[in-house]
Amino acid sequence: MVGIHSRSQSYQRRGVPPRQVLTFVDIEASSTPGLPWPIRMWSDKKGEWIAQPDALADFHAGSIGSQQHGRGKKAAATRSYVEPILDALPPGPVVLFVDAPGTRSFWPGLQNQKFATALLPGLNLSVVRDLAIVRCNNSDEIPRPVDRSSGKRSTADARKPVWLRCVLLLGHKTSRRSNPDQRLFSLCPCRPSASSGLA
Repeated sequence: MVGIHSRSQSYQRRGVPPRQVLTFVDIEASSTPGLPWPIRMWSDKKGEWIAQPDALADFHAGSIGSQQHGRGKKAAATRSYVEPILDALPPGPVVLFVDAPGTRSFWPGLQNQKFATALLPGLNLSVVRDLAIVRCNNSDEIPRPVDRSSGKRSTADARKPVWLRCVLLLGHKTSRRSNPDQRLFSLCPCRPSASSGLA
């Protein structure tokens, strides 16, 4: 299971372009009872996946982010940077978790209007191994279910449940392009109502 996090590091000084910060964390799951699940993180300093504490130390030891990566004209360079990192993962199937607001400008296939019909992360991985992509979004773009007896929605309601929208794309390793047979699932956990019979 691999997570990709992306954010733009801006500076208050004028004329200084922002740095795009990308981090990658891998949890190697095992079906063997009692066997620990190793957590690795990509280290740009060492150019490989290493133990997460060591990679985190490398991350903070140097300058954070790169001005060569970002949205728009820099999106292609960003994709070229990410793909070799994913290719260096240990053998086996991969579940790739991506932050929708932070990464959809790099891969148009993560956008709602072009979902699964344009570029997606893990282009090379999908050719040589099984790959599933989970697009996650817990930003203010996603409406939250009502949690008030009055039926009104309040942004100050501390009891308002977390609303995480994930869309799961099950990819196939037989084609570099989006496969029309790909199965799409929209996973929208919410609090069951009494009328639904699930409460």
